[in-house]
Amino acid sequence: MDETTSVSKGCFAFKRSANKKVKSSRTDDLWPLLRGETGKSRDARRRYYIESLNQISSEAEAELSTMNGHIFSELITYLKSTTTHLTPDKADSSIWTKLIPAAVIVAGANMPDNAVLFDHLATKIQDTVTPMFARLKSKDCQTVQKLVKSFLIQVLDNTKNQIGELDDKTTSEMIQYSMFELPDWYNYVIKTLHKNKQGKGRKRKNQQADMEKPVIIIVFEDFESFSSQVILDFVKICSFYTCKVPLAFVFGIATTVSTVHKSLTYSGTSLVEIKLFKSYPTKVYLENVLSKVLLTPKYRFKLGFKPLNLLVENFFCHDFSVSSFMSGLKYAMMDHYCDNELSILSMPRETSQDITATFQQQIKVLSHEQLELIRMLPSFRRYVDGLPGKEQKQLILDDKALKDKVLELLIDIEQYHQLFFPMLRCLDAVTNILPKHPLGRLVCIKLLAGLIYVGLNVLHRPEQDEELDENRTNNEHDKVTDRFKLQERLRQLSKRKRNPTHFEICRCEVVEKLTALFKKYAKCPSELPLFEVCYYDSVSVLKQHVAASPRMAIQRALNNYSFYLKNDTDDHEQTPDICIAHQTLTDRKKLVSLQDWMRDFIHEAKFVDSKVLCSSKTKSTHKDKHKNKQQQYQQQQEQYEQELQMRFMRAVSELQFLGFIKYSKRKSNYVSRLTWIG
Repeated sequence: MDETTSVSKGCFAFKRSANKKVKSSRTDDLWPLLRGETGKSRDARRRYYIESLNQISSEAEAELSTMNGHIFSELITYLKSTTTHLTPDKADSSIWTKLIPAAVIVAGANMPDNAVLFDHLATKIQDTVTPMFARLKSKDCQTVQKLVKSFLIQVLDNTKNQIGELDDKTTSEMIQYSMFELPDWYNYVIKTLHKNKQGKGRKRKNQQADMEKPVIIIVFEDFESFSSQVILDFVKICSFYTCKVPLAFVFGIATTVSTVHKSLTYSGTSLVEIKLFKSYPTKVYLENVLSKVLLTPKYRFKLGFKPLNLLVENFFCHDFSVSSFMSGLKYAMMDHYCDNELSILSMPRETSQDITATFQQQIKVLSHEQLELIRMLPSFRRYVDGLPGKEQKQLILDDKALKDKVLELLIDIEQYHQLFFPMLRCLDAVTNILPKHPLGRLVCIKLLAGLIYVGLNVLHRPEQDEELDENRTNNEHDKVTDRFKLQERLRQLSKRKRNPTHFEICRCEVVEKLTALFKKYAKCPSELPLFEVCYYDSVSVLKQHVAASPRMAIQRALNNYSFYLKNDTDDHEQTPDICIAHQTLTDRKKLVSLQDWMRDFIHEAKFVDSKVLCSSKTKSTHKDKHKNKQQQYQQQQEQYEQELQMRFMRAVSELQFLGFIKYSKRKSNYVSRLTWIG
């Protein structure tokens, strides 16, 4: 761009130069060409990822909306019931005539999911209840003044978005952020809303008395984090305006309703009318997401056992957040479609097209190198080893025969999914009655009923009934009265095998039927050939990006800085000073002398810098030319030594901030190590 001189500052527009090239998109860098792949195939693989991601995300969001629907419907009904028809002329001036409605939502301790819950709640309130709405957070409301200011700002902005611009005079009075101006502003907004509904020229005598007054809703998102005194003072302030302005509170708590009583005490709770609303536990939400997203044949992308176990363990052991679980699932899907060459065969399902035709169309465009990748898959090699020699040779050498076999195996995987997940639910229903619930607590009685019916046919056995009756009669006739004969009889009975009862026979046959069905239809997915096409099993990559380990990341960065800086060259001049200080620290004992440590650091830094003079040289003047070269060299050496000392002290401060060292209280000019390696 050309330079422009002007007396005053301004903005000048210039046309784009014809020589300048427009920056190319980074899509090619994010989705590189893999082995044996063309640009068209890469675009299809990226498109499949986006479609699968959108389908799974929409399914999870729909499940969240369904689960939150029950609490939203009850809460919206309760908030709508707080709408009043009172006017300032008819209302009593006493502050005790009306309690402030307060809805308490027990949302749980998972903060990421709570933010999504209150986002949906805010949208629902503004669409169905009232535009006068404020959502307060503890970080913005440390004092009563800040709380009132934040409340009035949000109410004013949300109302402007719903009914347009307001009167300048009324708005300017409201901008003073005083609760004293709230009743007048509220009455003006009510009149404006009523005019918009009734239209011009349709006035009534008792219009103000008959108009409906929507409530002003104030949501405290993280109630436990607010100061108790701040909320108590704000509730008392609001109680003075309940006769003129209808107000309602929504308290979002993570533990129990007793938190409200502890924060407000009796003087605050006596001014509010509390009603409790409970949301579903996040465990139920996770079970529904798993059953409708992963444990279903609807989507071709699947998680392997180890990645799924990692995400579930992070959920139960860290934050109980389904949002974090979905983030890990989305990353696994991205890594599967981005790095797996054969993910091109894991296209999303389309209801309008036959599955066989979809597979044929995709297998037809596979290149020879992609077919070689299929031959190199461990699951496919195990499958080929079990075939006759002639068929093995044909699959290894003939690409056309391999494409036909791949089509057959992919169709078998789809059929396997259609039977595997119902059988998995049946297995869960069978084991659900066992102690400690080894497969969870989900119940699938309807699927179990049809399965058990197969084994219940063995309950009617007339021949066995007659044999059991004969045994009972024989036992009744063989009554022994002598004590010695009774002992001998008991010894013989203990050595002889006991005949199974009718119940045991039926139980064994039912268990055999179930075992045969489970072994046939509920086998492990890793036993299927070409399971790598649909299943993501890179647990190490997923753990590195999902499971947070900051100490290991810092340790790795200090030992191998090029891993994070993406610098594969051995340029020692780019080595950070903190890495040099950490390297010289690891060879020392618990107590480290700063003088000895600095001497080693300076020695290593000089070697790394590969120079003697300081990097920042000043321009020489006319007087410097007359100085002695020896004095100039010594001056530069002193400047460089001072620079190295400052760099060392900065590196020591950084290591202390990261928690690797601390200054010793026993000896001056000594530091003690806090971490150990090996």
